[in-house]
Amino acid sequence: MRLLKKLSPIFEARNAKKAVPLSVLGFALLIAWIFKLTQPGIKPAPPSERAWPVSVIPATLTKIVPTRKYYGTIIPAGEIEIRAEVTGRILEVNKNFLDGGKVNKGALLFRIDPFSFLTRLGERDAELVEAKERLAELRIEQSSSKSLLAQNKEQLAIRKRELTRREKLFRRNTIPEKSLDEARLLLNDTQQRVTTGSRDVKKLGANIKRQIAAITRGELAVETAKRDLSDTTHNAPFDGFLTDVSAAEGRYVIKGEKLARLIQADKLEVKFQLGTSQFGQIFDDQGLIGKPIKIKWRGNQRVVYEGIVSRIESVIDASKGGVSLFAQINDLDLRTKLRAGAFVEVFLEGQAFQSVIKIPETAVHDGFVYTVSNERLKRHPVKIKALIDDKLIISGTFSPEDQIVTNTFNGIGPGIKVTVRK
Repeated sequence: MRLLKKLSPIFEARNAKKAVPLSVLGFALLIAWIFKLTQPGIKPAPPSERAWPVSVIPATLTKIVPTRKYYGTIIPAGEIEIRAEVTGRILEVNKNFLDGGKVNKGALLFRIDPFSFLTRLGERDAELVEAKERLAELRIEQSSSKSLLAQNKEQLAIRKRELTRREKLFRRNTIPEKSLDEARLLLNDTQQRVTTGSRDVKKLGANIKRQIAAITRGELAVETAKRDLSDTTHNAPFDGFLTDVSAAEGRYVIKGEKLARLIQADKLEVKFQLGTSQFGQIFDDQGLIGKPIKIKWRGNQRVVYEGIVSRIESVIDASKGGVSLFAQINDLDLRTKLRAGAFVEVFLEGQAFQSVIKIPETAVHDGFVYTVSNERLKRHPVKIKALIDDKLIISGTFSPEDQIVTNTFNGIGPGIKVTVRK
């Protein structure tokens, strides 16, 4: 008991300390309850309708000739293989006779040692002179033989008349038989000379013909020797670029050996392919030959090359499902940076569309587009004519004041309130 009496003041002090915060908390709750009871009521405002921002373009129908992009490769339209025309050792080579070298028309490419060909030409010239001199001799002999033959023929006529006269005299017993025999012998001798002379004239005529043929062969031999001598010097037949070069000064080459390829600078073409359906549309409606194109090369994007379609490949490539076209490139020369094998972009006008509009793909929703009318969306059915890059070409019925919405948003549909972006 004594212990409890001693501890009771301690417990009373602790309870007093706890009572103070509890009193404060109770008072605060009372004040909050009073404020809540006296607070005026707040009514929620009705939700406002959202206006979606949209971008628009005028629904103006027009004629559109779309330009389609294809990919192609530059190929040489004029190309020759440079080969040695004669056998010999190369004495001189153009400093540009290298892979990638540029040469002008008429420029020396290489020269083969001409000594043996000069010698051969001299021999053929001498043989031709001899043949012509021999022909002159034969013609002189022929002329002499003809003159002698003419004289013998005159003698023959005289001998015939003399024999006839003596035969008459012999029948009259005016001359002896011996005189008649002498006339006959003279006639036979003259006849033999005429026969021999005629044969000699014919023989000389045949010899002259053979000699003329020999002269013709000699002239051809001289021309061949001149040609061989000329072929020791090889000049560029046109402006072009060299490739596959294998010639060098001092090298011994044989006739027909390939020494390089020369690509004509102003005759480059681009080969590109159209899909079968595109080919049919363009070819049926407008034709392709002579159709203009534009070409861009990534190696020189600042330059746009122009050309025309020159021909169509005769066979459709079944593996690629298209038709290859060839187009000639205009205004090329040695200064062009284009080279055979370059991969390029080709731009070709396609089928013309009448009364259509070009719009982004995002403007079409399951065969419909939306226009803005009194800040509300209105739906219009359309027909898609073509897809060019990321643009659609459509046709439909629109009024002049219609504006087509080009963007989309969640929940887009007719009657939705929108605001047009400025």
